[in-house]
Amino acid sequence: MMPTERHKGPSPHDAALPNALGERLRGTVLCDAAVPAPSSANRVGLADTGVERIGVLGGTFDPIHNGHLAAANEALRRLGLAKVLFAPAGNPWQKSNRRVSDVKLRCEMVRLAIESNPAFELSFVDVEHAGNSYTVDMLRGLRGCLGKAVELYFIAGVDAIRGIPSWHNAAGLAELATFVAVTRPGSYLDGPAIDALPVAVVCLEIPGVDVSSTQCRERLAAGLSLKGLVPQGVIDFILEHGLYRDGRAEPLARDSANTGQVTRQGEK
Repeated sequence: MMPTERHKGPSPHDAALPNALGERLRGTVLCDAAVPAPSSANRVGLADTGVERIGVLGGTFDPIHNGHLAAANEALRRLGLAKVLFAPAGNPWQKSNRRVSDVKLRCEMVRLAIESNPAFELSFVDVEHAGNSYTVDMLRGLRGCLGKAVELYFIAGVDAIRGIPSWHNAAGLAELATFVAVTRPGSYLDGPAIDALPVAVVCLEIPGVDVSSTQCRERLAAGLSLKGLVPQGVIDFILEHGLYRDGRAEPLARDSANTGQVTRQGEK
């Protein structure tokens, strides 16, 4: 049975966050389908089936930035989503060529970035997954929690969507979610490209937000401001903890809760 109210108090998810940051994250909802769906007035090319729609935005979020929030906001508004779940990668093995911040730090930055929007929620579905995890596993985990009475919309950049045929068990994705290709003016998927994909795709053009996590790390290493690129609460957290001082991520000194592995592009 799906929950009908937000979780309060300790939960089995708390075990993955054993230190002070974990204490600040206690009570965050893993998945909760109680939020009512908004008006369908601004939906993009989707029939109104009366089924609740939930967006899913996965990523390393190292750090989370305003581009992530803009994509989630546009999907929420224009696709008639009840909410968007932000699912940080537990241990993004595809980033093995660089140091990745500890998952507790990344989860806290996401929490700070989304705390003012009641339609945004932090999900630990990737963090809690034991062993290798791919997009298909994450969506199965959410489906198992939320049940079949909701529609999932996986939000990703257009380049990631183009690479879906190479993802791990791509054939299993179609039954789990509709995929939302976030495009910018001049960047889009044409008919043949969409037809070549093994999943249903909705294209969503959003206002250009010229920012990436790499750019944010590099700016900090160069002593430049992140104002306008990253939410102020996240900027304060980064400065407080001395993150990205050399343009790279920072591991947490204490024991890590990195238990899952996920990639959003080029999955094998």
